[in-house]
Amino acid sequence: MTIFLNTKALIKQIFLILIFFSLSSQQIAFSQILLKKELKKKTAEVKSFVVSFQSASIIDQERREAKGEIIFKEGMGTRVKEPDMNYIVTPNMVWTYIPSQNSTYLLDLKILREQLGQEAVEKYINSRVDLRQPFCYRDVQEDSAVFEGIEYVKEEKAYRFKVSVETILLEEKKLLSRDGKIWVGEDGLLRKMIVYDEKLQEVFSITFTDIVLNPEIPDSEFEFIPPKDCKIIDVTPDWFNRLKLIKELREK
Repeated sequence: MTIFLNTKALIKQIFLILIFFSLSSQQIAFSQILLKKELKKKTAEVKSFVVSFQSASIIDQERREAKGEIIFKEGMGTRVKEPDMNYIVTPNMVWTYIPSQNSTYLLDLKILREQLGQEAVEKYINSRVDLRQPFCYRDVQEDSAVFEGIEYVKEEKAYRFKVSVETILLEEKKLLSRDGKIWVGEDGLLRKMIVYDEKLQEVFSITFTDIVLNPEIPDSEFEFIPPKDCKIIDVTPDWFNRLKLIKELREK
């Protein structure tokens, strides 16, 4: 009889513990939702920014590094300045100017929107330059973000999240999901991102520093007139085929 009562008591205790952990998980999930909402709310206050960046990526087993400056102004666009390249994204156009090649690559976003829709273009183009969207930056799957803790990036407090990152293999016509991490500052802007391969080796990383929020930026910063002798290459047809394939893969 004593053994039976002890067994019942033990089962009841285990049941209560399971309920406790279930409630704790719900509370944690709820806290994460609130944290992400609060961070998104803060980015609404950011109308412009200037930031330095440093990145590294592994492409065809070759490590490529880049560094430069990003200038953003709401309603006007984004300008990325690297030593050997200028990349300008406006609401209807993307210009990529490479002085060493004396070439400018032109991408007409208006045409792409008309043919593929707003979402297909915004997700793949603007998410790569707007640090105010850390939870969908460079194909991060927003619903996958799980808060892991607080760390410091270049002496700045940041919230670290584990995320899944969509990876597109165009030649194989495949979509993969890779593990990654993002660090989001208290102002809601992305501070750092790392993407790993299936062996948990880094294949991409980028860090943002020296952030200046809401500076005065003239509209002329986003104007671009190619040099007279510059070769203009329209890559809109190529990007149409690329984005069309990506859209089809996502809809499967």
